[in-house]
Formats: sequence, structure tokens, C-alpha cells
Amino acid sequence: MTWQPPKGFFIKINDHGKDRVVRLYSTTSDYSKDIHISDDLKTIEMVGNNQVRLTTSDNNEYILYSILNKRISYDVDLSHVPKGWLGTFYTCDFTGLKPPSYLDAQSFDSRTELDIMEGNYISWHTTQHRSGDRGGQRISGIGGTVMHNQSQKFVCDQTQKDVIELYGVDKWINTLKPFHVSCEYHPDKVRVELSQDGHIIYKEVYDEGYLSQCKLDNPCHCIVMSLWTGWVGWCDDNVPVPNNSYMNGQKKYSVSNITIQDLSVAKEVVADQQQKCCCSCHLD
Repeated sequence: MTWQPPKGFFIKINDHGKDRVVRLYSTTSDYSKDIHISDDLKTIEMVGNNQVRLTTSDNNEYILYSILNKRISYDVDLSHVPKGWLGTFYTCDFTGLKPPSYLDAQSFDSRTELDIMEGNYISWHTTQHRSGDRGGQRISGIGGTVMHNQSQKFVCDQTQKDVIELYGVDKWINTLKPFHVSCEYHPDKVRVELSQDGHIIYKEVYDEGYLSQCKLDNPCHCIVMSLWTGWVGWCDDNVPVPNNSYMNGQKKYSVSNITIQDLSVAKEVVADQQQKCCCSCHLD
């Protein structure tokens, strides 16, 4: 009898410089017709209400990380996630949990939940929830409740623009196309950055005392991705739907090229890329 790989969904991530194939625990089932993995295993697409979490190959244990001094990055396509829906990418403290058990900041046993992305094609939230913080005290983004707090909005790294021009349909970050997301966890701050075709918007939230309660240095963080609908007015109520651009078809989103790096290594990679670029300018 020849060996057969276990059934289920698998995705390839770059885990500290090495490609790693990990399994995904799906809340709908290993046979969901609404979860699609690319042939190279680098992209997951979810259609309709779905959630997946990183697990070991036998689906019996969650994969947990310490994220202090780490950068988590990925490419995302939210072009088919309309108002009233959210595509998410976040980590939760899953200490002591095994599939299918789940806890987050809103659970009866409130856990640390670090939301890199809760977004759709017109709004975005990044929130750090420590345990017990169900409302989200450290927030940055565009849309919903954040629209009333100027200090928490994203800013533009290269050109001064009004916040309303930064994110959405045909904006500085054009959400009708894929874009890149990077989130850095420092001891005293979290920096989230969205980039696309040389355009960058970012937000840095400083609060060393608060972040010290988010277990950044504890190997307890499991990566979770989901697509869902419900009441999401806290995210997008204050953002108008662009004319002729509301999608009435299939609700879906995709995540690609997930990477987890030490910040020191990530900075070396960027410096090396910049040096190669400078050298190549003189090759002619």
C-alpha cells in the first residue's frame, strides 16, 4: 500500500526563512467546497462564511508562535468583500486548546486577540485586545468608530493626503486590487503597514505598558483567518459605498505568501534589496 497524504487543506508559509507546509483546521470541514488552495500551496481563497486556523499535519495541535520582535506579512485581495462583510487575519492566545476548541477576546474566557486585519474593500481595522479587553482599546484604521478619532487613522508615508483618499476603490491603496500587509510587534509599539505599487499607508501604536499585557513574547499565538458577515458597523458604518461598485455576487477573499520573520532578519533583507537596486541602476 502506498502512502497517502492526509486529507484536508494545506498551505505553504515562509516560517523564519524556511518554507513550511502547514495544515489548516477548517470550521466548515476538510471537504468544504468553499475553500480553495492554489497549486503552489501559497494562496488560500475562502468563499462565504469560513474560518481556518494553523495546525499540525494531523490536525490535533494548533501551531503557536511568540511574536515579539517579529514581522508577520502577507498579500491580500479584499476586492470581493463588500460593506457588511469582513475578511480577517489575526492571532489568538490558544494556550491549552486543541482543535476544535476556540477562544478570543470576546469569549467567556477572554483571551489575547491581536487583529492585524478586520477589513473589506471600504474599511480596515487593526486592534490589539489583551485578555478582558472585549471592546478593543488600541485601534488603528479607516472606517467605523475610527473615523471619529483623528489620532487613530492611517497616514501616508510619501505624500500628504486626506484620510478619505487613502484606502478604498481607486484610492491610494486601491482595494479593487491585491495589496501587501505587514505588521511588526516591537516591545513598545505595533506598526501595521499597507503597500501597493509603491504606495504606503501605515500606523504605529505606542503603548509599552499595554502591549506587555498582550503576551507578545509568549509562544501562545495561533494564526486565524476568516470571512464572515454580521453586524460590522463598528468597522464600516461611516464609510459610503462607492457608486456602481457594490458587489452582489460571490463574497470571497484570498490571502497569499504568508511570512513570519524576526525583525532583525527582515531589516537585513530590505537593506540587501535596496543595495541591489542601487547597484543595478549603474549597470548600463
